[in-house]
Amino acid sequence: MKILTDLSPLGGRCEIRIDGNFAARVNIVFTRYRNYIDNVYTQEAYRRKGCARALMETLLSECINGKRFELEVYPDNDAAIALYESLGFKFTTFTPDRDGLLKMTKE
Repeated sequence: MKILTDLSPLGGRCEIRIDGNFAARVNIVFTRYRNYIDNVYTQEAYRRKGCARALMETLLSECINGKRFELEVYPDNDAAIALYESLGFKFTTFTPDRDGLLKMTKE
């Protein structure tokens, strides 16, 4: 498993490659008040193997700038919610927004 990061002052992404093949990625956008995590995605063949956790842990450790982290998750995505909660994210909304998403943050 190889983790590649490409971060700039505006944001960037982390990606995992396994044996040269794309396995997973996560994007982040830095704004004035927050770090917005977007598009956490793992290829089906690599799911439940720790790829998303490795990406999130890398991102959280490399983006220490005093701003809160925010993300959105579908309420029926139990695996993602369990992962985010285990990393210290907490729900800030308990009713889905117009896109059907719940918001989570980590200070």
